Amino acid sequence: VIGYTYTISACEKGGQWQHALGLFVGMQHNELLPNAISYNSTICVFGKGGQWQRALGLFAGLLHNELLPNVISYNSTISACEKGGQWRCALGLLVEMQQIALLPNAISYNSMISACEKAGQWQRALRLVVGMQHSELLPDVISYNSMISACEKAGQWQRALRLVVGMQHSELLPDVISYNSMISACEKGGQWQRALGLFVGMLHNELLPDVISYSSTISACEKGGQWQRALGLFVGMLHNELLPNVICYTSAINACEKGGHWQRALRLFVGMLH
Repeated sequence: VIGYTYTISACEKGGQWQHALGLFVGMQHNELLPNAISYNSTICVFGKGGQWQRALGLFAGLLHNELLPNVISYNSTISACEKGGQWRCALGLLVEMQQIALLPNAISYNSMISACEKAGQWQRALRLVVGMQHSELLPDVISYNSMISACEKAGQWQRALRLVVGMQHSELLPDVISYNSMISACEKGGQWQRALGLFVGMLHNELLPDVISYSSTISACEKGGQWQRALGLFVGMLHNELLPNVICYTSAINACEKGGHWQRALRLFVGMLH
């Protein structure tokens, strides 16, 4: 059993769910009973491979074989459901953990918050953070990033801003993902000054903006009628050897159109084609 378990774990780290499944089935064909570690590793590899149904089936098999699931079993299955967009299943597992007196940890909550974020359930995501704090668990950067992204997708830019402030009060440093979600929230909310201020804040905090940072800020400036700023950011991208995406080009072209600079717009369009 140990040999199979270690090999399944190696497949999990390599993202090879088909091989892990073959090994798991091979154990049973050889009349070896998988233990909880074998189940956990196989569930985990299914989650990473986007096989949430298989992960749930294996979790049910764990219970059927009278093996006690632990926090790792639940976390792996919740994570598989999160990656598969199955937030209700993930939430059911989190509730079940609490019912059998297993204490969810930060990983449990972060996976659940991420599942809610992907499903547009921003209110649930916020309530989960409250539950996390009631359990004397401190939200980390991953927790905050998922919440900020959930608020961004729901058009709740004010709440997203408050979350960034909450991060800083908790002595957590926002990363590029935090800033990108926040800039996008402000862009969607028509807050070009705030979006630009956040972009400058990234630089001030010695974080390197990526294509997403630039595209959201350029779009915010374009929508706010700030064509010079949008073009300046576009040029800044090129100076930093970042390849503009279609959103960057489209926003910059729209900015030129609004500013009455058809020649610039034409040059950008030609550049986009090349």
